Amino acid sequence: MNGPNRNIPFKVIIMCVLPLAGSTACNNDEPQAEMTPDETIAFFDPELRSPVTTQTISEFQVWAMLENWTPVMKGVTVTRKGPNSWGYSPSVKWPDQPVSFYAVSPASTTMSDIYQGFNIYYKCGGDIDLLVAVRKNVHQTDGRIKLNFCHTLSRITASISTPLTDTVVDVKRISLADVGDAGTFTVPDRTTVINEPADDISDRWQVWNTNATNYNLFNSPDSFITLSGFPYSPVEGSEFMIPVHLTPLEFSGYIHGSAIRVVYRLVNRRTGETIWPTPGTPAHLRPYDIPDWGVANLALKPSTPEGRWLAGREYHYNISILGEPSFNGYARSGGAEVCATGCALSCTDREY
Repeated sequence: MNGPNRNIPFKVIIMCVLPLAGSTACNNDEPQAEMTPDETIAFFDPELRSPVTTQTISEFQVWAMLENWTPVMKGVTVTRKGPNSWGYSPSVKWPDQPVSFYAVSPASTTMSDIYQGFNIYYKCGGDIDLLVAVRKNVHQTDGRIKLNFCHTLSRITASISTPLTDTVVDVKRISLADVGDAGTFTVPDRTTVINEPADDISDRWQVWNTNATNYNLFNSPDSFITLSGFPYSPVEGSEFMIPVHLTPLEFSGYIHGSAIRVVYRLVNRRTGETIWPTPGTPAHLRPYDIPDWGVANLALKPSTPEGRWLAGREYHYNISILGEPSFNGYARSGGAEVCATGCALSCTDREY
């Protein structure tokens, strides 16, 4: 899906009434009046939408800051208690000035206070989305408050097949190479909205290094899968990754650049003999850790819309093994894409 809405990631709205109850600053022994609904923070479920990861939110962490950056709530975990019911402890009382709220899910995420803003250090775990929401300058009289959580990561999936009938194609590993697996996200210092621009959220990431990073979409150390004409999607093949600008695939003694790496072998179906790799297969077409197998590097940038991943979008890569990989046009000093034959890669993207 390559329509005009690529820059609008899916959002989830959590409705909340944020009256702050029971001041922690009271030091007298007088009994406190019973809190009214206008003095108690209450969170309400988002409206039902198509199933996405945000529907599984069971808790989130929130910071509430005054204009002078004094915290009112400091890394408080808000937990779902039931339908339309959220809770946290201890309660906090509304101050007589506006409050800005910064929230993140999962609640275990560390949000670092950098004064007048927040940063999140993130290491790719693969199976968990990272969501943030900001609501600025809220007054007690505002009543219901919408926390518009937005996706900060891209979702990567893959399927693989082969049209070959006389040749058996065994696959041992499918991985993402040189895409970056750690970085820092700067939380917006503005209220997040439903149609949050995906490019703005994506550009808030600072990825320190994309080189020499490898992330497995599928890995079978003790076995392998045999392909057919029906696309196979690995069970573990859905990974949340940092949105990055993909780099060209190049060769300078070794292959580098953003790629899907497929470790596989070709076997003659009739004789059972290995067709590829052979003893003459060069080192850059063999994985260093399992040299009896071969590896194909499929460039991500040419097949990916806009040559980058955007937050809130799923990129599904369709891999087809056509035979033995061979390469032309190696760029020894940068500039030219490495062209691969023997494999084909296509991509479809959609909002998730």
